[in-house]
Amino acid sequence: MVVRSRTMTRLSAGAVLVVSLLGTSSLAANAAGGSSDADNPLERAAARILATATPGHPLKVVVTTHTASGPRITAVTVGSAARALALITAGLSRSTTIGVDMAHPVHLDVSNDTYRSRQWPLTRFGAESLWRTSTGSGVTVAVVDTGVLGTHPDLRGKVYSGHDFIDPGTSATDQNGHGTHVAGIIAATADNKRGIAGLARSAKILPVRVLDAKGEGDSATVAQGIVWAAKHGADVINLSLGSPLSDSAGRAAVAYAISRNVLVVAAAGNDGCGLLGSPPSYPAGYPGVVGVGAIDRQGAIASYSNCGTYVDVVAPGSEVLSTMIARPDASLGCSPTWTYCTLSGTSMATPYTAAAAALEIAREGTGWRQSAVAARLSATVDDIGWAGRDDRSGSGIINPRRLLAGRWSRHRHVRNLAGCRPMTQDETMSSHQCDVVVVGLGPGGEALVARLAKAGLSVVAVEAELVGGECPYWGCIPSKMFIRAANLLAEARRVEKLAGSVSVAPDFSMVAKRIRAEATDNWDDTVAADRITDAGATLVRGKGRLVGDRTVQVNGDTYTASKGVVLNTGTTASVPPIDGLAGTPFWTNREALRAEEAPASLIVIGGGPISVELAQAYSRFDTEVTVLEVGDRILGPEEPEASALLTSVFTAEGISVHVDITIESVSHDGERFTVVCSDGTYEAEKVLVAAGRTSRLQDIGLETVGVEPGKHLEVDDAMLVKDGLWAIGDIVGRGAFTHVAMYQSERVAKVILGEDLGEYDTSFPRVTFTDPEVGGVGLTEKQARKKGLNVRVGSADIAASSRGFVHGVGNEGLLKIIIDADRGVIVGATSAGPMGGETLSALAFAVRAEIPVATLTNTIYAYPTFYRAIETALQDAQV
Repeated sequence: MVVRSRTMTRLSAGAVLVVSLLGTSSLAANAAGGSSDADNPLERAAARILATATPGHPLKVVVTTHTASGPRITAVTVGSAARALALITAGLSRSTTIGVDMAHPVHLDVSNDTYRSRQWPLTRFGAESLWRTSTGSGVTVAVVDTGVLGTHPDLRGKVYSGHDFIDPGTSATDQNGHGTHVAGIIAATADNKRGIAGLARSAKILPVRVLDAKGEGDSATVAQGIVWAAKHGADVINLSLGSPLSDSAGRAAVAYAISRNVLVVAAAGNDGCGLLGSPPSYPAGYPGVVGVGAIDRQGAIASYSNCGTYVDVVAPGSEVLSTMIARPDASLGCSPTWTYCTLSGTSMATPYTAAAAALEIAREGTGWRQSAVAARLSATVDDIGWAGRDDRSGSGIINPRRLLAGRWSRHRHVRNLAGCRPMTQDETMSSHQCDVVVVGLGPGGEALVARLAKAGLSVVAVEAELVGGECPYWGCIPSKMFIRAANLLAEARRVEKLAGSVSVAPDFSMVAKRIRAEATDNWDDTVAADRITDAGATLVRGKGRLVGDRTVQVNGDTYTASKGVVLNTGTTASVPPIDGLAGTPFWTNREALRAEEAPASLIVIGGGPISVELAQAYSRFDTEVTVLEVGDRILGPEEPEASALLTSVFTAEGISVHVDITIESVSHDGERFTVVCSDGTYEAEKVLVAAGRTSRLQDIGLETVGVEPGKHLEVDDAMLVKDGLWAIGDIVGRGAFTHVAMYQSERVAKVILGEDLGEYDTSFPRVTFTDPEVGGVGLTEKQARKKGLNVRVGSADIAASSRGFVHGVGNEGLLKIIIDADRGVIVGATSAGPMGGETLSALAFAVRAEIPVATLTNTIYAYPTFYRAIETALQDAQV
């Protein structure tokens, strides 16, 4: 579980906090005298804040200020925009101001819940055996919700008086039923045949009422409730509520609670997400909060459960039976005469997580740490979905039995403090001093960590998913195993034209088994993780975030690097904004390479290297494949001749290629996909989206070091972003390939170790592993002419070469060289054909070393080899 923390910031004397928020509105414009462009920055900032007011909601100005005893949250409701603007401006002017917001609505999304009758999560968790180890005794869980009915038989004697922010001065009694239901999941004690037992049945409940009988309230009240609970004995705060917007009051309140060693748990939201993810659902999206999604009875992610980077774990959320008030709100879908009800939603999953935390806190006793409990919730999960952490299931399903037993999963948070020196001897401290922190352990990061650690530096290696990154688990290695098998099928089918007769029967299960067993070790990174720790480095599981120069925070712990931080956070599959796509179960490269069987039909959206490799491989396993590319050709960055060659081969093999089209919509009826395009409508069993990659640069704290992220990070040839901060791999935009990341990691190692760096290699060799393979190095003809070079071009037909003639069927290919005639050197080349990537190596050296063309023409090329085509291409260039 990635537990993100941030220290509450106090403005220095005389400082002005300028808040930048989205958009302006007529409300703000009118209040500012008819123009949203006020005369000074303070007024402009105030107008932007006012513009965030929710239409139809009271104008409530929230000012959060710093005090010695924690954040003070003041909320004032006014009747006019002008008055609101005045209050905002006054708040921004104070030197102690943390932030100014307009209060926005928060709510409970339970209107669609259905009535069910079985309590299954306690069976899943093995609650009876859990209670022999811990019952949550001595732990207080604050339920910040609609209140709690403390007189309910299941909760009698377990509920403190609490506080009511809706009707101040009254008890925090539930008028809706939701808060009581949540409390029952945590701590109800069954004392009759109909009783419902909570997971932490001996924990105490601290009710904080921030929502009315309709389950409605606002962000200011929630923030005030969090602060109150933190000050009044809460060990855990449960927030089964949500809002689409963040606010500084809520962030400050959460930061304050965490500073008081309170674990904050919040629902991720019930809007659903398809596979795209939803906007951060606050307060689950606040830094430091444990965000919780929901699973159903089968352990699958519930359809209503939000997804995103803020989802840390998942827990039972569907058909959850628990304690309810006698006559709950009818909108909950419960019988008005029952005192128990079955509900569904992330509101149900959140209290199970809070209860599991209470069990662990009780087991640890005095000296427990919020960051440690949060980390253990993640490290002891049952992993589901993609291996390791992902945006739908977080780290996985909470497992209280493993949590209490101290049995860490293979995604454990590994400590090796011999390689990371504590700043003090106080074991409760969470700050450490090291030489280097590497965030992201893709191939480049993994190689860098080992290189530096073996050189004697203290290195902290941070990884949120699997050590090794995309390449060994969902990219290079499993895809090449898949392609190898597919090419064997193609070769077998060619036997009849050259050597006899065969019968070919594809068996995809053999590919799936080899990928699982040999390539990915069933998506277990234990071997790779051991390499890190065996090298002497410290491996920390979790999402790393910069919190200042040379400083990274993970799971609440802070690591400060004397030499600096290296970012290698990689990329995720880009998902184009096609109408309807988000709500469908489409594949990315990850699902395509974890598949257990080949689909009958497949639509591939995209025409880049990943797209064409997987398209051809699946086609050779008898999947009917259609490739849709919005550009004017597949493999757009390579030479047009290579694109044309591959298109003709695909067509001959029965792969349908459609380019220069618009994809208008995607839908799924439960069995098949329908993709509507400008040139027609296509249907298939599966859709693979392989339309590029997006750098993981959001929410990694770049703003804390003054770096504004774009599509990529700008680096110099030493891979330096700024003093003390380097970046390598896909995020720097110099080629999204493993070999490029490895090259860049070695450059950073040399800089840190004081070794000679040498000139950066810009030749950029790359290979697309289709059949024929398409290799490229250096500049394309178009790029060379755009640079103003005096270009000469030479080409050769691989099929017409001696080796191509001998090879026979499957010999399609070409070789193209780009020559700078003024300097007499090759500046770029394409090698497409059988083993085209291997032939590329000679050309790569020629481009990198700037070997004179005169030398290349005066060279003996072994006969009959494919690379003899280099000589033919040189002759064609008439040099």
